[in-house]
Amino acid sequence: KKVSIVPQGVSIMAGKDPLPIRQKLSANKETIVFFVAAGLRPIKNVSLALRACKELERRISNLALWLAGPVLHKSEADKIFALSKELHSFNYLGALDHRELLEIHGAVDVLINTSRAEGMPAAILEAMAASVAVIATDVPGNRSVVTHEVTGLLIPDDDVSALAKAMERLATDKNERLLLGSAGRKYVEDKHSPSDELDKLEAIYKELL
Repeated sequence: KKVSIVPQGVSIMAGKDPLPIRQKLSANKETIVFFVAAGLRPIKNVSLALRACKELERRISNLALWLAGPVLHKSEADKIFALSKELHSFNYLGALDHRELLEIHGAVDVLINTSRAEGMPAAILEAMAASVAVIATDVPGNRSVVTHEVTGLLIPDDDVSALAKAMERLATDKNERLLLGSAGRKYVEDKHSPSDELDKLEAIYKELL
């Protein structure tokens, strides 16, 4: 038997003015917007981001947390929404279609992935394609696309303090956010282009014929 791995292709989208979306969601130019894109279920561990944000709000006032994703586990979602009431600036955007999700990626400063397990993390790749800095848990799927302090920051699984420190690091260092975002975009351009994905799939099909 032979196993072939084909990296997921991700399109690089043209940049749009992020201000209209930010203003609609009560965020100005100075607000540092953290974004979580995940279905609300235990394995995604979204509550970690809310707990870290609560800790960080004691030190930094100009931040916001946005969350998008469908409710897939009611009791987990209830826990998340209960925690959200303790935050000063939180927006739940619901289940977005792909176009809407890409628009949000273009309006945020940092993507947070808190998953306890991942396959190929599409949200991370799409954030990178939009030049958005990434903080992710150090689990195999995330580790396969995020190189620590090169294309993003990796943190231990379910570590509130580590996530809060990583968030504070990027909230207070715009230059590092931009450098990580730029490196992430280049990684996606080099390793996850849609044309490369098609070429590799075509090669596999030809080999099987």
